[in-house]
Amino acid sequence: MSNRQKWDSGLNFVHATYMGPKPGDFPVGSLQSRAAARAIVAFHQEEARKVEEDALAIFAPSERASVQAVIEDVDNPLVRIWIIRLTRLARERGIVYE
Repeated sequence: MSNRQKWDSGLNFVHATYMGPKPGDFPVGSLQSRAAARAIVAFHQEEARKVEEDALAIFAPSERASVQAVIEDVDNPLVRIWIIRLTRLARERGIVYE
């Protein structure tokens, strides 16, 4: 059971809820609603960056550089985090089966 909890804890893409103004709080198409939508997108991008940095933290600097080289052209943050997780899994399996 503890292994499942360990894996489930890292599957959330965004760990926090955006608490600022939402586009629905303003008239449709207004500058305020568009600004609120941009703020939400920026918030989610920042959260994705933090999750990615946390996932990269376990790698040694040389390994981190090689993983970052692989994911630098990937635009989708979910794909980026899964590449990091699969690389980490391969690293752990390599240690176990050496």
